[in-house]
Amino acid sequence: MHSTLKRENVILSLIKYFTDSLTSAPVIFDKWFEVIEQDEWYSVNLGDIDWGNVSSMPLTIICCKRGTFENYDLANFVDKMMVILVPDADKKLSVDLYDTTVTPWVKIGGFSFILKKQETDDVLSDGTKYVLIDILVKWGTML
Repeated sequence: MHSTLKRENVILSLIKYFTDSLTSAPVIFDKWFEVIEQDEWYSVNLGDIDWGNVSSMPLTIICCKRGTFENYDLANFVDKMMVILVPDADKKLSVDLYDTTVTPWVKIGGFSFILKKQETDDVLSDGTKYVLIDILVKWGTML
């Protein structure tokens, strides 16, 4: 099986990208609305992979913030996530896909992010405010 078809490579490469890019707040994976002992965090939730010559996987990112703050504070927190999802007009977003079965990891391709929607903020029962961001991740595969 080609390395671009290995789910492990896809998941570990995405985890590396998000954890390396977002150092100001914890990033958890596949925990949906699990509340952690932090005032702010990101929850990145992976969907099913649709395999093809260009494969895709939906991601739902939940930007969570707790405590006393103004709405613009939540908006600023969400914008920190948006910066790593949507490149500036004059820049190309580079998200590497690695073969993680070798040491050191070897780049074997790259991901593209397509922003699908961003929902308005809402509040959990413990007072945590959150915003959902849905994106589609695409990458070339060798079938």
